[in-house]
Amino acid sequence: MRYKKKSVEVDATRWQKLGDHPAVTQHFSRVNPCWRCYESFDLHGWIETLDGGHIVCPGAYIVTNAKGENRPVGAYIFELTYEPIHE
Repeated sequence: MRYKKKSVEVDATRWQKLGDHPAVTQHFSRVNPCWRCYESFDLHGWIETLDGGHIVCPGAYIVTNAKGENRPVGAYIFELTYEPIHE
């Protein structure tokens, strides 16, 4: 059986560096590469969610759902799942 994601509007911000979104707080000092995006860890942020903390890679989107919860979504997954609303 196949499923389609229900249509839900969310707010999202593309995160590139600290200061792009208030929920992303921590800056890493390690320069070894990230296992997800291969960028240096000192370019990454940290976000607390209801299910624990998550590393935020440069270029990821911070999605704010209808309940006001923030969570990082990788650019590839975000662009497959969401499309802009032209008002």
